[in-house]
Amino acid sequence: MGMKKHGAFIGCIILFLCIQLSGCSGQDNSNTLLTPARDVTGKWTGTPVFSDRANECVYEGTMELTLQQHGNNVSGYYDLTVTKTQGNPSCVTVGSTFRFLVEGTVSSSQLHLLIAETDRLNGSFTTDLMTLRWEQCTVCESGPAIKLIGMVSLLREH
Repeated sequence: MGMKKHGAFIGCIILFLCIQLSGCSGQDNSNTLLTPARDVTGKWTGTPVFSDRANECVYEGTMELTLQQHGNNVSGYYDLTVTKTQGNPSCVTVGSTFRFLVEGTVSSSQLHLLIAETDRLNGSFTTDLMTLRWEQCTVCESGPAIKLIGMVSLLREH
């Protein structure tokens, strides 16, 4: 790996370590939803980087998020393919694919998605760009127990 790519990869790891210290955050606890700023219906693609704290693995991949919005509610699915791993030998292997149903809410320019009751994607969006923080919390209500954490910027496909 070139020195420039290695430095960027280490930078991502440091960013995630800093974010991890904040615990399970980002959940929208408000009961008041604002009118959505835009319709997020469509296909969004990006390259997530995330870490698995429990198994000491760092992953990169390709992600496709397909959403359908009805008012403040949103549902759909995301597909993830792991393209790079770093860490111990028990990490998920390169080429592994995952597909999950998602559901959530849109409030103004904020998006809150729940996947399989443990994964949360929270963030903001514009017409063509979505930036999400990804957390997998196993015991979030009684304390910070984040297993997976990551960030992804997605572009809307036209």
